[in-house]
Amino acid sequence: MIFAIVMNVKQQKKILLQRNSTDPLEDYRSPVVAAKTLLTTLVESRRKQTFIPILNFINSVLTQYATASDNMKDPRKKDGALCMIGVLANFTLSEVNQFFYTNLLI
Repeated sequence: MIFAIVMNVKQQKKILLQRNSTDPLEDYRSPVVAAKTLLTTLVESRRKQTFIPILNFINSVLTQYATASDNMKDPRKKDGALCMIGVLANFTLSEVNQFFYTNLLI
């Protein structure tokens, strides 16, 4: 019985290692990476027109999640909004934007 459990654990580790292969093309084909690249390019090229509306969208998604009842909460939307914040972190934390956000919040 113990031998069967040990073999099962070894097989699971082997499967896990096979799944975690580091194929450089996996990131290239990933829709998540494509969405992050699109968001970054959009904010870099058209910051004045798109940046604040994107932040407002993220805020509305997180506010809806916080105010929704437990059975109506969609964790995928929250995760997507938090990923968007992560992508936009470089833009929000830059020195140029710090003055803008301090005036926006005041």
